[in-house]
Amino acid sequence: MAEMHSNDWHSCSKLLSVMVCVLLVHLIIQTNGPGRPQAHLVTKGQPHKPPPICDVSYISGTVNALNSTSTPLELYHTAKRWLRPWSRHRHGSFGITTEQVERLFETINKTDVGAVRFVVRNGRPKALPVRFPRSIHYQSRVSFWQSLLERLAWRFGLPENLDAVFWTEDQPQIAAGINTVSLAPLFVSATLPGFFDVPIPTTEYYSKLAKMDLHEVVAKKRWEERQARAIWRGSPTGGWFASYNWFTYPRSKLVNVSLHNPEIIDAKFLPCAWGQCADDVWPLIQEAFPEHTDDTHFTMEDYVQYKFVISIDGNAWSSRFVDLLRTGCVIFKVASPYLEYFDSFLIPYRHYIPVATDSSDLLDKVRWAIDHDEEMKAISIAVQEVFYRSIGNGVWEEYASLMLEEYSKLLPPEPSNYILEKYSERFRYDTEFSEHLRRLWEHE
Repeated sequence: MAEMHSNDWHSCSKLLSVMVCVLLVHLIIQTNGPGRPQAHLVTKGQPHKPPPICDVSYISGTVNALNSTSTPLELYHTAKRWLRPWSRHRHGSFGITTEQVERLFETINKTDVGAVRFVVRNGRPKALPVRFPRSIHYQSRVSFWQSLLERLAWRFGLPENLDAVFWTEDQPQIAAGINTVSLAPLFVSATLPGFFDVPIPTTEYYSKLAKMDLHEVVAKKRWEERQARAIWRGSPTGGWFASYNWFTYPRSKLVNVSLHNPEIIDAKFLPCAWGQCADDVWPLIQEAFPEHTDDTHFTMEDYVQYKFVISIDGNAWSSRFVDLLRTGCVIFKVASPYLEYFDSFLIPYRHYIPVATDSSDLLDKVRWAIDHDEEMKAISIAVQEVFYRSIGNGVWEEYASLMLEEYSKLLPPEPSNYILEKYSERFRYDTEFSEHLRRLWEHE
């Protein structure tokens, strides 16, 4: 009996050893991350580190942030999550066919909005020449998408089978549903819950992160030297501002809160942008908010002078939000339904302070922030950690490259020749911009 127990013990010991080895191998694989090799994801720019304002000893005691070595895995899982509706790992052999991309492109072309489709030829992105509707609002966004793909081709290379459609408008287009999952993903700058549009960073908003380095500016302005006020500057956007409704918009309500509490909330309207206001609205705004209208240009360096900054949507998502993440300010983010690729990395009250859509709780939260300076300093450090780990120093380009690579894995492995032949034919170009696309297509 004793011998039997001894044999059982040895068998269990061997089994336990095998299980431990399997677990260790699994952990090693998870740490290194699937997909591209780590070396392929190394940024050529500045090293991934927090800005000089951060006191490392203070961070270790207050911030529970991921180590920078986990960045590739973090980005990989984010890309996979956005592509989940089309992932063949969830739907057997179901991926994305050329016909699905074609259906998506044709569906959009039937509407009075704009999108551009890119394929790869000889390692370079090519925009397919199509007739753009005359009413397209943002024709320049085609050039921004083009410059993004050119940049990715130079830094990482592009998949030869890439065939993707990029959106040129503000609002998402493809509502989630059984019918729309039969279309390919539509790449957008920002999306909404309940839509199949996939957000991806673009040079239109993210290239300025490289053009204007705030490292030194933020480092020179210590937290203790900043003004304890919440700052906001912006024009009247979010809809058509008319004499009968201008005061109902979220931005107007924000400025109204500032009107009664200017000592801690400094929110001012800039003049109306073209196409946003009726002719008589700006005088009405100036009359209602005489001390809270301004025409002075406000820079990112100006924001750094303050401890707190307010982010609020306009016509769509706040494109300034990604820029504010690196200012060292604590961001009071007015509730927004819009999602950019990095939203899952941000945790309320750890990386920003959420505010109600009508700013009704803003005053109380700013007062609380002023009374809890150490907690606010911790948030200032934490949000910069997230920015430089998941967005800054060219990480946004790494993510865009990774997203397109994962997307291309769902496409047929070889580029479709009939697409190249079809769109190489001459069209009757009925707009000047369509002619511009033709020149992009024919340029080698």
